[in-house]
Amino acid sequence: MAIAIKDSIEAAFGRHETFTIRYGWLKRGFDHSVVDPRLFYLDDAHHRLGVGKNMAKSIRFWLSATRLMAEVPDPENSRRTMMRPTRFGMALLSGLPTVGEQSYSDSLHAFMPAFADVEGLDPYLEQLDSWWLIHWMMLSPKGKLPVWWTAFNTFSPVVFTVESLTDHVMAQIEATAAWNNPTAPAATTVKKDVLALLRAYAGAAGIRKADKSEDDVDAPMVPLTLISDVGGRYRFAVGRKPGLTAAVVAFASLDFLSTTSATAKTALVSTLASEVGGPGRAFKLSEREFGELLEAAASAYPDLIQMRTAGSSPVLAIRSEMPMREIASEILFRHYESGRAAGAATRRFDISSQVITECEGISDGSSDTGAGSVRSVSQT
Repeated sequence: MAIAIKDSIEAAFGRHETFTIRYGWLKRGFDHSVVDPRLFYLDDAHHRLGVGKNMAKSIRFWLSATRLMAEVPDPENSRRTMMRPTRFGMALLSGLPTVGEQSYSDSLHAFMPAFADVEGLDPYLEQLDSWWLIHWMMLSPKGKLPVWWTAFNTFSPVVFTVESLTDHVMAQIEATAAWNNPTAPAATTVKKDVLALLRAYAGAAGIRKADKSEDDVDAPMVPLTLISDVGGRYRFAVGRKPGLTAAVVAFASLDFLSTTSATAKTALVSTLASEVGGPGRAFKLSEREFGELLEAAASAYPDLIQMRTAGSSPVLAIRSEMPMREIASEILFRHYESGRAAGAATRRFDISSQVITECEGISDGSSDTGAGSVRSVSQT
């Protein structure tokens, strides 16, 4: 079930321009890119986004790294790419645009009319749940953060230093042919990625003054409390985390299974909690805590999943006949809807990092048949 490094993460190093994600960047970049998919080739892209030139480059990278958007070939210029929303991006951020509402609406109707009226689950990323989802998606297969993936999946120390993590990543790079082609990144580049990881999750504490960046005070991943400063060293927090809900853990588990065991009907909790590339490592949960969150999810969505035992081992079991990713998506839709006004249902489609194309359709979610009313956006 484990995902090999070469299949998990693209060999992308040092592309963040030393900036980590900031509040407001993702929504702003998403909306502007919906209106103009070639935004980042415009001379005034940074002015439109209200940031510096290097920050605009960083926003472009983070839109892809968070899997909210994807770079696809530009049919008008074979040497360029353009930005298109993923299903995950549309599910989370669509609606309430930060650009001209008419321009935004016109662009959606012109390019992907079936998605034009989708109301995002959390367009302004106000809920901690949403940042946990983004954290998971950044570590999911085909991602662009090899240093981050390595830190959470193959680095065993709980307490560590910048140097020890950098050394481990360099060893992983040396052992991974796909990360050495055509050449391996320099240790200085890898260290910059390590420092970006620590700024993103631990804030400014413990970083040398020379390595600090002004985005240290604007770090939306810090409230996840995954990494903390302990007097110049760093510690991974293993255990329950603020805002990490049962629904998010269930979504990540099913999303992982859809990639590794799409037709499976059961999965050992111990495997989900410990497998390389899996949700247990991404969220830094013990097997017991991971199992407790899945138990809570099974109680909340008994028509979709349930918990069983195989001998003395707890097992996550699939009850619904829907495809795995649709079950995962339905759990998220229900979870976010539970915090909305009565009757404020969201249009359903499967949530993934796959880019949306013009030919895709969408269920209107109007059927009152429970989970069966959820239909996948057509695959390309």
